[in-house]
Amino acid sequence: MPIPKILHQMWRDEALPERWAALRSTWANHLPEWEHRLWTDASLREFVATCYPDFLPVYDGYGSGIMRADAARYLLLDHFGGVYADLDTECLRPLEPLLSGERLLLPLEPELHLSAKVSASAGMRRIVGNAWMASEPGHPFWKLVVAEMTQRRKNTGPLDATGPFLLTHVTHGCEQPEWRPKLLPSESVQPATNQDGEWLKAREPGSPHWYGPGTYALHYWDGTWWRKGHEQTRLFLLRSASPLVSGVLNEPKTASLAEAAGYRPLVSCLMVTGRRRELAGQAVAAFRRQTYANRELVVIDDSGNDLPPFVQDDDGGRIRWIQMPPEGKPLGALRNLALAEARGSLLCQWDDDDLSSPARLERQVMAIFASGADACGLNRLQMWWPARSRFAISSNRIWECALMWRRGTITAYPELRAGEDTPPVQELAAKGRICMLDAPTLYTYICHGQNTFSEAHWDSLWMAASQHWEESACETRLRIMQPALPVHEYLLALGLPGLSATPSLALSPRPVPAATIASVPPIRSTVSITRELPKILIATPVKDAVPFLGPFFANLLRTDYPLDKISLALLESDSRDATAAVAREHLAAHGHRLAGTRLLQRDYGFQLKGERSQPSLQRQRRTVLAQSRNTLVESALDDEAWVLWIDVDLLKWPADVLLRLLDSGHQIVCPNCVKGVYGGPSFDLNSFVFKDKALRDGPEHLLDGLYQPPAGLSRKYLDAFRDQEEVELDGVGGTMLLVEADLHRHGLRFPAMPYRGFVETEGLAQMAQDFGVTCWGLPKVEIVHP
Repeated sequence: MPIPKILHQMWRDEALPERWAALRSTWANHLPEWEHRLWTDASLREFVATCYPDFLPVYDGYGSGIMRADAARYLLLDHFGGVYADLDTECLRPLEPLLSGERLLLPLEPELHLSAKVSASAGMRRIVGNAWMASEPGHPFWKLVVAEMTQRRKNTGPLDATGPFLLTHVTHGCEQPEWRPKLLPSESVQPATNQDGEWLKAREPGSPHWYGPGTYALHYWDGTWWRKGHEQTRLFLLRSASPLVSGVLNEPKTASLAEAAGYRPLVSCLMVTGRRRELAGQAVAAFRRQTYANRELVVIDDSGNDLPPFVQDDDGGRIRWIQMPPEGKPLGALRNLALAEARGSLLCQWDDDDLSSPARLERQVMAIFASGADACGLNRLQMWWPARSRFAISSNRIWECALMWRRGTITAYPELRAGEDTPPVQELAAKGRICMLDAPTLYTYICHGQNTFSEAHWDSLWMAASQHWEESACETRLRIMQPALPVHEYLLALGLPGLSATPSLALSPRPVPAATIASVPPIRSTVSITRELPKILIATPVKDAVPFLGPFFANLLRTDYPLDKISLALLESDSRDATAAVAREHLAAHGHRLAGTRLLQRDYGFQLKGERSQPSLQRQRRTVLAQSRNTLVESALDDEAWVLWIDVDLLKWPADVLLRLLDSGHQIVCPNCVKGVYGGPSFDLNSFVFKDKALRDGPEHLLDGLYQPPAGLSRKYLDAFRDQEEVELDGVGGTMLLVEADLHRHGLRFPAMPYRGFVETEGLAQMAQDFGVTCWGLPKVEIVHP
């Protein structure tokens, strides 16, 4: 076998977290004859210094540990060969059938990852993963990888600089067929996605598993370097007579606040059942698995049968099974009986033929607590059609079956036999507020042949779904979910073949031999791979700007960013000079080099009467600026992934500033706008951090509804953080500001009226915080204002 029997894994030291030690034992269990090497930060640097001294400056220059970890794994496989596996990966069976006769194997990440914003912005059509890799020693592909890492040494984003995006670009750009890796389907070593934490955390490493013979490993996507930003769930708030407001919910923070406040209301889950006893048993099992403790299940059963055996143990009073005579009452009437029996301050629909994940109640309760909404729904959910081996993520809508609401907001259902839950939810949406979580894993909507609606209805839902899995891919989804949901039991209840479990051998941890260091010639290559970049809209308000337009266009045309990825929109207003005419001349001369250009004009009737920094002018001046910026968003934003706001009177900025802002990985980010020369004091004082977030600005500095304290009194500016790569900001300025376009599309605007005492860009920062989005500044990335 060309690939040697060596397993490489790495951690900062030899003291592994308990869970990862258990996962590592599964490799010793299934690969007992292999050499198992655990590399530490110290031994990895010694290895790089000894075997790849020319690469050591690049390695030491990386700004994060994950970049060094990425680079080191490629070098280990180049030098020693073998298999590399992240510590959050479980071995499910021996690898020899997978590796036999192969020279280089790299897995594709699941297709679902392509829909992530960071992947879509980078234009990824497939992603070559690096959490598991296998290689013979000295494979020439690694020369290309090292060369590309050297070229990208200044990139700050790990995905592009050293991670899967880089690996994907090198794979696609490899011209020699014999150098190309063999790409494995994601099901081989990472069948789950990074959105499947709900299911993965329910699995005990090393226990019997449900995966077929083509799956050799299971990646848990713990993501110690990226998971922090993914603790947030997208949230939409529907308000009566108002547009959709979008943001994110920081669930760990919300849970901590709720615990401190003692917020644990009783949740009454309401279920109506009758003829679907076997399926209702699985819905009850899903209720028993809920992580939220203060709950009850109220069941109205009009079957006329005896109490089913699965509720003999009443779970300490949590399940109240109320038997009714079989009078053929419509479903709406039975739901009203359940409403009357409920004791909780929160109520939740619990259909007898669907499945809810263990965290459903917990997360919906937290969403209501955080948003203050009248109800919480899911705007997407999972759809499963067992008989046809179909699985999907639905389209967006209010799914009545997954709703939780405050007592009193829904008081009665119409006495209909079908569709009875739609009218009260529509009425609630019209009169109240519904918080919608984008968390489709919380609810699985199932077509089983006994549904109220026809199969034609299900076909229409399937066609409109946003993501599809069929046949073997559907079965993979079920195997991933099985540790948390009774899908195997559900299949048996339908009379269909269930999933088959694969037993696992007893864990037998083996001692880890020390890694050895050997010499190898340094690697050099001139191979370069083209980077795929997202579309950008540069948006700039202009007024009395004739002296500035020439330098503005000169700076713009000197950018390192591909001009065919940039669109430019100018909005001219209230100028007393020839700004509009001169702008047209520049657009005519240079616009063909850009992806598109627009010149908008508005007349606000505003002229400054005094110095622009005068406090009494700030509200009116910045209100007009906010209106201009909002008009640019509404009129010029097309299919671009980002909006870069640039003031026309900037003196100069680095050619790579746009790449550096993008590589920060943040949704809202700005550079340090300095005065006069690079290294000067911060000019844009709207980019600030409160010295004491608890005190913020005092009411004595409130003028015309805006906080206007003396410079530096309660705030620090970016020049105070020059020793840091990035800093969280409480306010942002607009001299240069990068904003993810979807934030604007989903309602993030520049307030023209005071918002928490701030307007325009500072108001946008406050609004972004309320949406759950953090604004960032890059103190070391400087732009210059005259």
